[in-house]
Amino acid sequence: MSAQGDCEFLVQRARELVQQDLWAAKAWLITARSLYPADFNIQYEMYTIERNAERTATAGRLLYDMFVNFPDQPVVWREISIITSALRNDSQDKQTQFLRSLFETLPGRVQCEMLLKVTEQCFNTLERSEMLLLLLRRFPETVVQHGVGLGEALLEAETIEEQESPVNCFRKLFVCDVLPLIINNHDVRLPANLLYKYLNKAAEFYINYVTRSTQIESQHQGTQETSDLMSPSKRSSQKSYGDILHRMKDLCRYMNNFDNEAHAKYKNQVVYSTMLVFFKNAFQYVNSIQPSLF
Repeated sequence: MSAQGDCEFLVQRARELVQQDLWAAKAWLITARSLYPADFNIQYEMYTIERNAERTATAGRLLYDMFVNFPDQPVVWREISIITSALRNDSQDKQTQFLRSLFETLPGRVQCEMLLKVTEQCFNTLERSEMLLLLLRRFPETVVQHGVGLGEALLEAETIEEQESPVNCFRKLFVCDVLPLIINNHDVRLPANLLYKYLNKAAEFYINYVTRSTQIESQHQGTQETSDLMSPSKRSSQKSYGDILHRMKDLCRYMNNFDNEAHAKYKNQVVYSTMLVFFKNAFQYVNSIQPSLF
């Protein structure tokens, strides 16, 4: 028989033995891999057996080997896509938890590279953004390279899709998830005009959200949960608004001592900060007085 025929025979023999004698099947495949280390089907069959048996560590090592040695195999990327989907899934079922655990066994460098490559293969803007967001959350050091680009892509998608309201899936992902990662990363140096642009987008989103009528709220119910839209307020800083106002008051007191450029810079900061604090407090006040509106 040819080498290809030998490989197919060994793999088929292992498949026949899986249900009867798992260890015998694995022995056939170990022998096959020793004879033909460059054959993908043998390694994939070994991975399938370990994955179906939910042996996390072994399956992870085999997946890593396939990722390194057979990076162009579509089957490998299909498997990786299933695993990355589990990472984005909130489900707690046994299979999803196993796939997450399998991913965790991989070296950090490989995890990062996998997520980047899967992101490159996503053609849907929202799906690509969610995948890249997963990368940024797991590897904060990548925010410097990809954070601003992701934010701009979401704002561009919002324009292309001609969203009528700032309260939409693209803006929500930008304001609630991406922007906090960018601003809280001290290695990201945003130009002042870009920072003000982002603050404008965030303020526009929150103001439109909290002032929506009950009718609009009911229209969106089922497609975009209130708790999901309000997630950033749950994760926001607990710093007292009184402290923020006190700092702005001190800043105003000494602002005239700065030169013209610094004066304009700090004046803009005071205006934006005061406006955001005002709307936040106004929302909390009305929510306390008439919670049915929200």
